[in-house]
Amino acid sequence: MEKVFVCESMYTPKNENIIKQARLLGCMLADSGVQYVQGGCAKGLMGETLKAFLTKSKNVRFVIPEKYFDSDAPELEVLLGKENFVYEKVSGEAGRLSKIKEADRIIVLPGGLGTLEELLYVNETARAGEHAKQIDLIN
Repeated sequence: MEKVFVCESMYTPKNENIIKQARLLGCMLADSGVQYVQGGCAKGLMGETLKAFLTKSKNVRFVIPEKYFDSDAPELEVLLGKENFVYEKVSGEAGRLSKIKEADRIIVLPGGLGTLEELLYVNETARAGEHAKQIDLIN
């Protein structure tokens, strides 16, 4: 099964079109039968994509840094139910970044500095030959 990591903002953008595109992406990923992997947040644009995905599939995996686990995990567990809450707790941002390149495909939506960090990381690790994953930028 293909694993798709989606990099996007934990904040809600003011542009309604971006929100609609994030929701559409969530539905398209679920319809494609992939495992949706993300950084472990149900807020902002991340939450919009996640909630749309969950209307059609529960095949989600979260990579959550320890610092955010106690604040984000309870909300995610409620959304998915305890039996569907699949996560990996990592030591920090470096641990989360290293997990991104384990996905089969990486999709990047608008975001802030964290999303930019993810994009730069996957781009540079691809350039260095550490992976040859497809990286899609969606604006």
